[in-house]
Parts: sequence; C-alpha cells; structure tokens
Amino acid sequence: LKDAKYFYCIASKKQLFKLFTFYFPHFVERRKKKGIKVKILSNEIPFDKDAPYKIIKKQLKTATWIYNDKIVMVSLEEAEPIGIMIDEKNFYETHKALFELLWDNL
Repeated sequence: LKDAKYFYCIASKKQLFKLFTFYFPHFVERRKKKGIKVKILSNEIPFDKDAPYKIIKKQLKTATWIYNDKIVMVSLEEAEPIGIMIDEKNFYETHKALFELLWDNL
C-alpha cells in the first residue's frame, strides 16, 4: 500500500479470510482510505462491494495482485501459505494484459 496507485486482484474472498482473518479487512480499509483503485476478479462477491469486480466461475487456489510493475502471488490452500513477488517488467506487462483480457471477456 505504500507506493501503489492501483491493484488488479484475482482472489477468493473466502480463502483470503481463511488465511488472513484479521489482516485482510484492515488491508482493504487502508487501501480505500489511501484512494488506491482496484479491479477484482473473484469467484464470489468481494469484501469491498464498492470496488469494480467480475465473477469467475472457477475455484481459485491462489491470490494474485498486479501493481507497480510487480506481481504478488500467494497460495491459498496451504497450511503455511507460500508467496512470491516478481518484480520484472515483462512478467508484469504479460500478467496485466491477461487480467485485462479476462476482465473484458467476463
């Protein structure tokens, strides 16, 4: 949230709450207070009902955030979540294009 202007997010609200019960609602509130825009692809209505979102009719086992030339992915079904950050422009541009393609076709 420190440097972000926007987020593209692909995640399951239910799984995020399961792993980040206390952190996730605070993250959303801090994002909203900072005026950081978001677009969400999810398999259910997201926590922030005011954010633009579209529903994916598939089970999501990871959460992905695309922002600031970075991609952050977290496994949502592990006993101990595993996360990675990719800070590389080509990966970012490809994942952003894939997100936009999904967004436009849902």
